Amino acid sequence: MYYPIQVPCLLNRTFSEAVAYSEVVLPAASDLVICFWEMQPKQVAEKKVTNVIVTDACIDLVVDFDQQVIGFSGMRQTNFDFTFSSVASGMGARMKPGVFHALTGLPAEQAMDNFLPLGATVLGSNFDQDYFFSLSFSEARQYFQHFFVNLASKHQADAFTGFFDLLAQHDSWEATDIYDHFHYSPRQCQRQFMTHFGLSPKMVLCIVRFQKALALLTQASEGKPQLLAETTYYDQSHLIRDFKRHIGLTPKELMGIYQ
Repeated sequence: MYYPIQVPCLLNRTFSEAVAYSEVVLPAASDLVICFWEMQPKQVAEKKVTNVIVTDACIDLVVDFDQQVIGFSGMRQTNFDFTFSSVASGMGARMKPGVFHALTGLPAEQAMDNFLPLGATVLGSNFDQDYFFSLSFSEARQYFQHFFVNLASKHQADAFTGFFDLLAQHDSWEATDIYDHFHYSPRQCQRQFMTHFGLSPKMVLCIVRFQKALALLTQASEGKPQLLAETTYYDQSHLIRDFKRHIGLTPKELMGIYQ
């Protein structure tokens, strides 16, 4: 299964001191949602906190609970400077790539590098925002998760919403393998991927490759993973460039944080 990694508490000490970040997987919603996440303040004193949001091809349904704002947002590139108040409470659903389009019928590009209010989509009529924001945070969490469980019970998976799970198993694929899998020409595949993912096939492959390398580093219990042997990076410099672009650190620097 494709499970992209977000590591804000490791990349920013101020964030980890001020904010409690957690993720939970809900099997009943797993056809649509990789995980539900939330952030809650650890301290009473307010300060500005910077979060690093690593590119993962996902579009999240994001809730700013204090400002009573809810909408869809994804990022084509890592955002190293997402700033918010440390006393803010929020939650979100990290949807599987392709799910935004499947649920809303809108091109994924509309939510990539953008914030699209839930009410601007067909799903808005199924989500009672006034009631939701009248609840306590824990009650709102239950409502939020049940919303996706209900959607998942009616959803039929397709070749796109399950594609990243397939890629996670076949991470040595190249663009030609994708064209063959979907029986598309390169131009057709480009159009379909922009509609379903808001990303080109090449960018999809780059993200999956990087996320595998990131998982190998962050989940290694002992020793140092042989990233070049276990991933499809061409050479050491290619690996380092990708890490610097996606997470702002070299693999060695990231391992140093974990040790």
